[in-house]
Order: sequence, then structure tokens, then C-alpha cells
Amino acid sequence: MKNFVFIVLVIGFVLFGCDNGDGTNDKIYTVTIGSLTNGSISANPTSGVEGTEITLTVTPNSGYKLKAGSLKYGAIVINEETKRFNLPAENVTITAEFEPFVQEKTIIGFWEAIESEEKYIKLELKEDNTGVLIGTSDDGHGGYSEVSMTITLFEIVNDKLIIIFEGISDPYECDFELSQDGNTLTIIGLMWNDDGEGNITPISIPFTRNDDK
Repeated sequence: MKNFVFIVLVIGFVLFGCDNGDGTNDKIYTVTIGSLTNGSISANPTSGVEGTEITLTVTPNSGYKLKAGSLKYGAIVINEETKRFNLPAENVTITAEFEPFVQEKTIIGFWEAIESEEKYIKLELKEDNTGVLIGTSDDGHGGYSEVSMTITLFEIVNDKLIIIFEGISDPYECDFELSQDGNTLTIIGLMWNDDGEGNITPISIPFTRNDDK
């Protein structure tokens, strides 16, 4: 009978591990880095028991940045500020995406959105982060008049194009997209459409680069 009890205890030890009294055990889990493009990630340490704090070093390639919300293990999103997480009771694989980083200088230049000789918008963004917006508006008499607005400051903040116009206190916060060849700048939110029924929606304006101006 004693031998039977001893065998049962040994089997229980093997199956359930050595409990440390706090709900964890001494099993070692690993951290591996998945396949990445346009950047690299390293982990320190690369293994540990459950609860071990793992610190990640994220290094985007030149011209790229970490895509928001893409740093994960499994379906768990890792804090992008601290880049730390506690190791769960399983092996984990780190995944992430890197996307092109658009700097202010890549949108510097003269841009045009021309519908006709009478209807157009022209946007100049200068090296000193100032500029000018020139466009036409309905003059109420069947024609169009040209309007010019001075840009006192533009900058990119959290993937938004922020534009401050002279004489207007509130900045314009616009979504934007620059084509890969750098020749098309689409800005959403620079102008808005009012359908007359209280529905106001942002207008998407595709500008074409024309630095010969």
C-alpha cells in the first residue's frame, strides 16, 4: 500500500509540475520574433517563467515606423510606449508591421487640384512650414472669385496634417495620404460639404504636384 501511495504522488508531481505556492511553476517559456519586413525587433530576456517581464527593442528601417496597434504576441497588443509585457504560461511569437514614415519635407512643394479654369485649388507648402492656399469660390453672380489664405504653420502630428491659417484660431486637422511616387497628395478635411440639411462631411481633395510653378 505504501508503494501505491508513493507512485501516485510521483505521478501527480510529473503531471502538475512543481507549484511555487503562487499559482506559477518553474516551466520555462520562450519568446521568438516572427517574420518582419522593413524593421527588426529583439527581446530581453528571450525566455523565462510565467510572469517574467519581457522588454522589446523595436528598430524600424530608415523611412519606416511601427504601425500603430501592430506590435503583438498572438492576439494580444503590446504597449507601444513601454514595449514591455509579462510572459504568459506559453511560448510566444512577436509580430509587428512597419509602414512608411511621411515627413514634412516629403510634402513640401506646390500642389494643384484643378477642375476647370474657373474652379481650382492651389496649395503651396514651404520649407519653413508656412504656405498659402489659393482657391476660387462662387461669387454669387454666376462667376468665381479667387481667394487666398496664408498658412502660418503646418506640421504632421500623429499621422494628421495640422494646418493653421492666419486669422483663424482653430487649426485644421486633416487626414492625408501621399502616393508612393510623391506626386499625389490627398487631403481630407481641408474643406467640408454641407448638404443644406445639417449634414456636413469632409471633402477628399487629390492634389497633383507641380513644382514648376
